[in-house]
Amino acid sequence: MRKQLFCTIIIGFMTFSIFACNDSENTSQRSSNTPGKEQQIIEPCALISKQEAEKLIGEQLKDAEIREQEKVGLKLCLYDSVQDNLNKSLQISVTQSAFMDKKTLESGQSPKSIFESLKANFEEELTKENIGDDAFIATTGIHIFKSGYYIVINVGNISPEPNRDILRNAGKLAVENLEQFIK
Repeated sequence: MRKQLFCTIIIGFMTFSIFACNDSENTSQRSSNTPGKEQQIIEPCALISKQEAEKLIGEQLKDAEIREQEKVGLKLCLYDSVQDNLNKSLQISVTQSAFMDKKTLESGQSPKSIFESLKANFEEELTKENIGDDAFIATTGIHIFKSGYYIVINVGNISPEPNRDILRNAGKLAVENLEQFIK
């Protein structure tokens, strides 16, 4: 189930970046989509620590599993329940230009364009949130755009209202922590 959740998020990002090729570009050659300003690579586990995730979820969690998909600039951090309960896990991903494949950037893809594409696809189902520069909750979790970074947080099933509250609180925390890195 955990792999299925991870694959769902990756497939969503890959859908909008399918034409990105060549994974061998040097990371140091990447730049942000803001002219004249280099974007810092942010690790998603730095936006929500294991201890913060445990407090949000209310359960003891395993150490983070880290995944990356450079073609779309995605870094992912998964804190799984010690009890292997998928509804008691927290996954946070960050899509960022500084980690994105150069050819993907040159093709016009960016964290903002991916965020906007997904937002348009979920338009009928989404719940707008006042977090970051723009945010919404849809079937895959809370989606946040802040200062050139696209953050997605998932806590398992988002249908029950308590899980939506966890998503909102996790989103606010992630943005607060992101702001500390990008000052």
